[in-house]
Amino acid sequence: MPELHELHIDFSPLLNAPCIVILIGWKRGISWSVIVGGETERHYNPFEESLFPIEFLDHQCLRQWTQQIPVEIVSLLWRYKGNAIGMLMMISRNKPALNMFLQRPTLFWLLFRCAQQNGWTEAHFVDCCDRNTSELMQLINLPSSNTAIEILNKITAPHFAQHQQEIIQQLFERDYEWLNVRNDIPDDLIRFLLSHWEYRNSALMKCWQGNAYSKLTNAAFAIQQLAGALELDYKTSMNQIYDCVNLAKVELLQYELLQQQAEQVLLVYQNIANDAAETPIKFPAPPFAGTDDIVPITSFTMLLNESQLLRHHMVSYSSKIETGQYYAYQVLYPECATLLLLLFRSEDGVIYPVIKKLLTFDSKPVSTATFGLVTEWLNQQKVKS
Repeated sequence: MPELHELHIDFSPLLNAPCIVILIGWKRGISWSVIVGGETERHYNPFEESLFPIEFLDHQCLRQWTQQIPVEIVSLLWRYKGNAIGMLMMISRNKPALNMFLQRPTLFWLLFRCAQQNGWTEAHFVDCCDRNTSELMQLINLPSSNTAIEILNKITAPHFAQHQQEIIQQLFERDYEWLNVRNDIPDDLIRFLLSHWEYRNSALMKCWQGNAYSKLTNAAFAIQQLAGALELDYKTSMNQIYDCVNLAKVELLQYELLQQQAEQVLLVYQNIANDAAETPIKFPAPPFAGTDDIVPITSFTMLLNESQLLRHHMVSYSSKIETGQYYAYQVLYPECATLLLLLFRSEDGVIYPVIKKLLTFDSKPVSTATFGLVTEWLNQQKVKS
């Protein structure tokens, strides 16, 4: 395939005005120009806002131009999306920058963002690329020890952006050295630790395997919220997480607290039901008639019985169901569950049902089969206002 050193893209039909973009290729050092109304605007500065996102390199119109760029360069760049095109311009024109990027891509990215934020020139940046790693760590205000360098090299993320830069900075402000025993350090783990630094020496961290840190973060936050709602001792609840050895144990703790909350809620509403025994509370007529497998819940007593049977606290929505903000249904197949709906009115006056909650036993999400059946039924329901 012949090398494509310069690509012209005519945007005139799209913009309904004369506009041509010229991309200079990898071998000549990537830059770009825009020709509008006969005037040419040239762009050589890698630190300025990119012409297009990195995803555009996959576009068919750029295919021959992109194929001149080494594959390993493109694959590395994808994780640094917001800065990828500027970094590509830099490494295509400067050998020291290319070498540093291939050897220490995340450090290169942090240095590039530092240069961008502080108004460096391209020449100054390239000069810095030849410095040793300890000096570069100092330039971006990170510790320059060998341990810090090794940890930075182990940090992984689906993509790196402002948030990742911030949590990396925050991590190195703590006692980070213990993390070096790990083979990789996902950004989800860093986020969890920054929120729960007290767990760094816990059984949970010592025994942890896998990458489900986002689930761990969500479970720990839920436990904190539940402990507060149940008026439990905060320190005791946090110590229980500390002693867990895996995510399953943390989720079991969350489940047990959910059960306690459900029991409390059900007790409150059972007392309400007892007080209102002589005047049963009726709910407004549901908007959809239901089926053999999806049955409208038409009274407070029916909802309370449903909540007691499935051990959840959907009964806490009773006042909003009574005022017509929500509607509740029993789901009987393929598993027992409770459906809570709200109604959405479109601009053309058609009312569509939207799922607020769909829970089975112990407040757990329903199976894919149940969700599919309920969704299929809802897609058939609409009411003209």
